[in-house]
Formats: sequence, C-alpha cells, structure tokens
Amino acid sequence: MSLERELEKAGKNVRDAVDEAGHRTAAEMERAKRDSDPGTMTEGERLRSAMNETRHNVEADVDKGKREVRGNL
Repeated sequence: MSLERELEKAGKNVRDAVDEAGHRTAAEMERAKRDSDPGTMTEGERLRSAMNETRHNVEADVDKGKREVRGNL
C-alpha cells in the first residue's frame, strides 16, 4: 500500500475511534441519567432514554466495525 493510502486509513481510524468514544460516552450518560434519580422521569422519558442509549451503542459498534474492516484490507 502506498504511504498516502496508509495515512488516509490512519486518519479514518482515528476519526472513527473518536466517534466511537463519543457514542459510548453518550450511551453511558443516558444510563446514568436514568439511574441517578428514576423517580423524576416519566415512563416515556425513560423509554426514550433507553432508546437513545441503544442508538448510541449501535453507532459506536458501527464505528468499531468500520475500523476492524479497514484493518483487514
């Protein structure tokens, strides 16, 4: 592989790693928000929060998967 392609791949890997960390942090914050004071959230708010947590975890897994696939090329 050329040096230019290696640098491009490294840049994409860094960007995906940062995105993954951001999504995992957001997912943890959603869980913490629900666990910190469960009495203040309605069931609808708890459900939305759980869905947001799941969405962030899926997005993080996608970013991780992109890096893994890119590493195998």
